[in-house]
Amino acid sequence: MKRTREGCDSLGGIIALLGYGSDVSNTLVKRICQAMEHRGPDDSGWFVNADVALGNVASYKDPVKIAHQPLCSRDGSFWITFDGELYNSDELKRQVGDDESMTTSDAEIVLKAYEKYGQNCLKHLDGIFAFCIWDSPRRQLLCARDRFGARPLYYYRCQGKSMFASEIKAMFVNSEVPRIPNHGLIREYLLTGGHYRNGDTFFAQVKEALPGYYITLDMRRSMFQAQKYWHLPPVSFRGKWSGASPSRFLSIFRFVIKKMLPKQAPFAICLSGGLDSTSIVVIVDELVRRYDTGKHTLISAICERASRVDNEEPYIREFESFRGFEIEFVHLPRSLEWVDVKDFVYHLEEPRPTPNSYLLWCIARQLRKEGVKVAFTGGGCDTFLWGLEKEQIHYLKRLWLRKDIGTLLIEFMGMVVHQDYLGSRAGIGVHLVFALLDRLAEIIRSIFLPSRTISQDYQFLNHTYLAKNITRPNESPLDEATKSASDAVAIQRVFSAFSVEVRRPFLDPELGNFMVLLPPNHKIRRGVRKNILRTAVKGLIPESIRKSTRKFPSSIPLVEWLIDLRPEINEMLSSKAFKERAIFNQDRILEAFKSLCEGKLDPIKAYSFASFLWRIINLELWLEIYIDPVHVY
Repeated sequence: MKRTREGCDSLGGIIALLGYGSDVSNTLVKRICQAMEHRGPDDSGWFVNADVALGNVASYKDPVKIAHQPLCSRDGSFWITFDGELYNSDELKRQVGDDESMTTSDAEIVLKAYEKYGQNCLKHLDGIFAFCIWDSPRRQLLCARDRFGARPLYYYRCQGKSMFASEIKAMFVNSEVPRIPNHGLIREYLLTGGHYRNGDTFFAQVKEALPGYYITLDMRRSMFQAQKYWHLPPVSFRGKWSGASPSRFLSIFRFVIKKMLPKQAPFAICLSGGLDSTSIVVIVDELVRRYDTGKHTLISAICERASRVDNEEPYIREFESFRGFEIEFVHLPRSLEWVDVKDFVYHLEEPRPTPNSYLLWCIARQLRKEGVKVAFTGGGCDTFLWGLEKEQIHYLKRLWLRKDIGTLLIEFMGMVVHQDYLGSRAGIGVHLVFALLDRLAEIIRSIFLPSRTISQDYQFLNHTYLAKNITRPNESPLDEATKSASDAVAIQRVFSAFSVEVRRPFLDPELGNFMVLLPPNHKIRRGVRKNILRTAVKGLIPESIRKSTRKFPSSIPLVEWLIDLRPEINEMLSSKAFKERAIFNQDRILEAFKSLCEGKLDPIKAYSFASFLWRIINLELWLEIYIDPVHVY
């Protein structure tokens, strides 16, 4: 077992191997640790015996919680490799029996909790985590993931061998792990941009440990079992709830942010011009002034080439003046570097349908340069407070089915009034009028007619491929809110590439429970989404931000970036490999890309095609990097 200098539990990576034998495991666990060094550049360690191998890499952010991992119980019966952060460590330490020999390590506290409660220890943990515990007396491995999946965990099983790791790409150190694409998931990705979140990944044989689940492997009985230990309550459609008040929301929100604040380490808050992130900033500022915490930085990404539609900078500048903050601006590159796009796709491990993650990629890279290892983001609020149009339409559908015509008419008219007309990419004049009419017609169809399954981008795909890969996927056992929230794991992948840990206050179990149970009129009121949040922060943020119903697509100038990459993209789209995949309609894509580059598409069609082309580029680069045997990245 290797141990290096002292540090604390923070961002890291974990590995567990069963059934490989001690000799193979000893070599393999070290190589996997090395492959995940970017997640934990400060420390690495491993434990190997005849049954199991555990590995750990760590990135230290402050000297408060000291641990070397994997670590064992006092009698040597239990071993743990832990990645994460507990927010209730002091309370839990008292519960499990504080003694002088205990460190302040979260890993040791979890291990002590397991000794006392067994797998029920999960009900006592409040935080973000993924861990594996080896129980020697039972010859059993327990693997678990936090409630919203903030920390990743994947596994591969074949012929009595099992491997768990924080990253998929690190698992390919083992040549036995097959790189077979999951064509059913690829089809879903191309048509909808979605992910089933049912435990499948884009690699057919690699599975994801689901959020709020634990897995047990019993070597004595050769038994593998995955069970749920937590879930959100059903979404409420009740009209009233005495506990639903803006003051109660703000109280929970403040408590959640307080427990997430690093005690000593410097941290950053990723600030956009929107409601969610500005709300986090004002509460953090209030708490930092009141308590002795680490120094924090406000950081925003802006682009000189951002269009009037996408430009959040005016809102950010107004917030800066309103509160007297100093904001550090990360200027996105005027043009993309093809090699950087490849690096981005490599670290994401699975294709992503939207370019927004690239903005965070640029921020995370800057944070690493500054030595910041913790970042707050506003992700998750849209899921719970129906901040996206799809949740609003779903609500209107429910009203129609329940024959609540009065509320339906009020909410529909509110939705029409508060449509983001300024955000239309149609420009002005006739184009804008027709675009708005089309948009309203689409909303009406979405409410009163069955959902259309044929994507407008169907023309760019090989219809034979799509027909051949219609395999009904297993239903996701996750509720819709957890499924949507856990999809944000890509954000963690982006930041972990630069050894930065992400904290998302809106994805807290207590706050999530509260928001799910809110009556609909606290989420949407007269067409305005996130109603309770807007009410709660009145006076704390500028009214222009609090009342704004705009939903910025992205400050990334996607169309311009793709045109700048015309030589590289043309080479990729024209390649023999791209054609022989028989996934895409090569001629149609090349024709549309040529029209885009020559300015022959109107603004709406240009952005629509550019968005789908980004999806194609991500998939093709993923196939090149991870699947094609001739490519070694």
